[in-house]
Amino acid sequence: MMAALLPCAGVRPLAAQATAVVRGEVVEQPSGTPVSAARVLVDGETKATADTAGRFIVAGLAPGEHRVRVERLGYTPFDVLAAVGDTLRLTVVLHAEPRPLSPVDVTAPVPAPAFDPLPAEFEDRRSRSRGSARFLARAEIGRMMRGSLVALLRRMPGARIVHDSGSAGDYLATSGSPGPYALLPGPRPSACYAQVILNGVQLFVMGRGEPPNLNQFSLTELLALEYYAHGSSTPSEIRAMNIDCGTLVLWTRVR
Repeated sequence: MMAALLPCAGVRPLAAQATAVVRGEVVEQPSGTPVSAARVLVDGETKATADTAGRFIVAGLAPGEHRVRVERLGYTPFDVLAAVGDTLRLTVVLHAEPRPLSPVDVTAPVPAPAFDPLPAEFEDRRSRSRGSARFLARAEIGRMMRGSLVALLRRMPGARIVHDSGSAGDYLATSGSPGPYALLPGPRPSACYAQVILNGVQLFVMGRGEPPNLNQFSLTELLALEYYAHGSSTPSEIRAMNIDCGTLVLWTRVR
């Protein structure tokens, strides 16, 4: 690195001097902009720091040769062996040298997915359940995500999946015999279609409309599920009058 060494006029012989002074300014190449906060070392010892105008002064040096080094983060260091008499003036030119910082690894635990709390009705009926009732919360449903609601219901005791080839729909029946309300319009009038309740609202019961197509429900949206194989096992608070078939209760994350 080159520096402009500009000795002042009227330099006295070295033998006659007791101390010497180094003055200078630090600028950036090629803009010539002053570089503040640059550290000035003389013979390996920090002696000064450049001010906001890039200027510095080091006094009290013994006349003679001194190693002058100027450092600033982001710049190539300036290094020169200078002969110091009475006063030495330096113009220090620094070249930008961006230095990549060492990578920092940051690890943090991945929070568990936040799910809605289970409905109080679901928790209450699960605590009172007996016999052929089945209750699935989000954790159990999550383990079956690769399947479908139809595949899940096929595992339930007494469940029958009725497929309508005309509409490609699948419907839940829950009794081996049709019952007095089975001979009604529907995909398979001979089946005993389960009562279906969604988020506390009755979607279907035998004798009122048509059973819902199970394929319209996605496991990813289910928060909880209740299944009752028979009308007699359906809790009284959700059992429709004279129900003969079972009941499917679905709870979704969006209520």
